[in-house]
Amino acid sequence: NQAILSGLCTVQVQDQVENSLELPEVKDVLIIGYSGSIGASLVEKIMQRPNCRVIGVSRNALPINSQLTKYLENGRLITFESDISEPKAIIRLFENLKTMNITLSGLVNIFSSPVKFGTVEELEWDFVKNVLVSEVGAVYEVKRRSVEIMKHHRQGSIVLLSSAASLNLETMEWMTYNLIKSNINTLTKIFAREFGQYNIRINAVAPGLLETK
Repeated sequence: NQAILSGLCTVQVQDQVENSLELPEVKDVLIIGYSGSIGASLVEKIMQRPNCRVIGVSRNALPINSQLTKYLENGRLITFESDISEPKAIIRLFENLKTMNITLSGLVNIFSSPVKFGTVEELEWDFVKNVLVSEVGAVYEVKRRSVEIMKHHRQGSIVLLSSAASLNLETMEWMTYNLIKSNINTLTKIFAREFGQYNIRINAVAPGLLETK
């Protein structure tokens, strides 16, 4: 029910996320962070399934990719502007999903805030504590509320975006980032153990660094 796939390049990430979502009846998919390059490409791939609908959440109201406009118009793409690092925003999001009678069967969490880089000696405890509460806490609460919906249907699929940096720790200046992603890996295993009995698949995809020109 769980796996952490590491060392992937960006081109492979979309395919691995989609493959990890694979369930015959995945229809309503919640994507946190849909407006980035990975999220937008994933929306397009999911829309190739005739009965799927995507609920996209983004911190900022960014322009919609022209390719996705048609899905907004026909109601297959529903978007929310929300900063899920705020607990009240998560509550409002799931209240909206309930009001709209959305049967959530898939969750992809690509959400990530800008992280201050530095070593252990350079970063104060208050900063690290706040990052863990906002980042890891948000991932935890979104997953917790999602599995509560999926349990009733005894089926679901959750995919989180981790990082190979959390596995090899080669870049120590990325301490905070590594810490966040390591916690995501652990949450993946914990949730999979607890909710696998309800036929809920929970996976993490961990891409690595890329050489660019």
